Amino acid sequence: MIGTIRKLSSLLSLLELTDSGLFCPPAGIFIDPWRPVERAVITHAHSDHSRWGMKHYLAHHHSAEVMKLRLGQEISLETVDYGQSLDFNGVKISLHPAGHIPGSSQIRLEYKGQVTVVSGDYKVENDGLSTPFEPVKCHEFVSECTFGLPIYKWETQAEIFNQVNSWWRKKRCRRAKFGSFCLFLRQSPTDSPKSGSKRGGGFCPWCCLEYQSGFACKWN
Repeated sequence: MIGTIRKLSSLLSLLELTDSGLFCPPAGIFIDPWRPVERAVITHAHSDHSRWGMKHYLAHHHSAEVMKLRLGQEISLETVDYGQSLDFNGVKISLHPAGHIPGSSQIRLEYKGQVTVVSGDYKVENDGLSTPFEPVKCHEFVSECTFGLPIYKWETQAEIFNQVNSWWRKKRCRRAKFGSFCLFLRQSPTDSPKSGSKRGGGFCPWCCLEYQSGFACKWN
């Protein structure tokens, strides 16, 4: 698998796969590296993309508080808005909405007329909380593909939420306990004042950060 990825990465003009992750040699930056490096551009704050040990981080400003809570308040973190362009040794780098979670970003790199976009985790269906996915014109698109196989056929968010809420309504008279394995940012459809269900205490810090950052869940 790694050998195949290395062969594919050799076809890209601006990126190469190293033992530390995707690297852009002209800019001297890594994207979501999995080992400590000098400078890392982070697509979003989930722990499989934003890791401890980087000397300098660059991310969208909506990712900042969660990254600091997870990685430490003392990390060297620069934040930008969507569409804001920075120059690294002649490579223009900007972040664009990925629709995955608040702050999730596609990374756009432009160098000598060539444009490459790294998607990070992304979702094209608007969840009402994250900034919706924005198609970015490019010559090369490096897509996250965790669930890219055709065996995965997803129902719409509304259908999934309705199924979970319907199950909960049927079971609540029996005082059934409902547990769900979720990523650490709001991904639980039934945790609403109307439904009467509650998150466990472990979610509290992440929820507080969302509200403090101006994000409010919209309940149907």
